Amino acid sequence: PAHGAPRAHPRGATGQTEPLEATARGRGPWGSMRVVALGIVLLSSLAGSAAEPPCPVAPHWVHAGCSMTVTVAADCDAVREEVSARMGGQDGWHCPKTIPGTYVLDEEPLPGQLTGSFTTGRKPHYTDKLMFTFEQREGACSVGACSMSQVPSIYDWSCNYCSLHNVLCGSDEGCHVVKHDFSGMREEFEAWNSCFFRDGALCRR
Repeated sequence: PAHGAPRAHPRGATGQTEPLEATARGRGPWGSMRVVALGIVLLSSLAGSAAEPPCPVAPHWVHAGCSMTVTVAADCDAVREEVSARMGGQDGWHCPKTIPGTYVLDEEPLPGQLTGSFTTGRKPHYTDKLMFTFEQREGACSVGACSMSQVPSIYDWSCNYCSLHNVLCGSDEGCHVVKHDFSGMREEFEAWNSCFFRDGALCRR
């Protein structure tokens, strides 16, 4: 491509597309982070794990995302009902971020799944596709949770992780509960690149 042609960019407050060269070199304090993020995403596009949960389709080769398996000590019907209630905004539930994003729950998901999307509250608005699968295992529910960005992106400020975490976490983590409260849930990541950006402190900012 020609020097300076617009390419994939980190998702940030400005939403401006930068040339790939500028993104790689970085500007100001985010420079080194962007270099690392670019390398991680490029490698992540080539690597994966057969054990990872199913994920929504991402239309761009370079994109941010998060895939994890969450173990909840509860019946899967209850877990599914709680995730559905939060994504559907029941009883006034909303994204706990300072500028809340918006969940949309698909009306007709496949059996054993919940699918939908999350759109960020800050402008410009970015949309990520979400998918949850549920499998009962020895008194606990194993939830496959995956979020995929729908735009070319590199560093997502943990948005994909938070959009999953916020609809599963319990009151023991300070999360607002609609129908069922789950404490002590365990998040597992099948590969080093499954969900590299996952700063829980950003899930309420």
